[in-house]
Amino acid sequence: MSEIVKAREILALVRNALATRSDPLAQDVSTAIELMHRDKHKPVRATASSNPMTSSIEGSIIHLIDNAPDMSTQEIAAIVGVNSGRVSEVLKGKKNDHG
Repeated sequence: MSEIVKAREILALVRNALATRSDPLAQDVSTAIELMHRDKHKPVRATASSNPMTSSIEGSIIHLIDNAPDMSTQEIAAIVGVNSGRVSEVLKGKKNDHG
């Protein structure tokens, strides 16, 4: 297991001690601490790969579920052009805001 958090805490103590003596290395330690943080978000979001849910698509999903109960959510999703999570939402009776 990584000990990055503990390392940052130790470096912060060193930085504070250096800063009280006006040591220029305090800034270098601050930079090192900042480099030990992971970026939280991807810089670019992927484009949507499926169609937005509409009442027409929801109706198609319900029709397929009723007429082909053995079909998987992935197969249904591929046919109607949405992701399988949307098919699952329809199966669970969730209503979406769509036009």
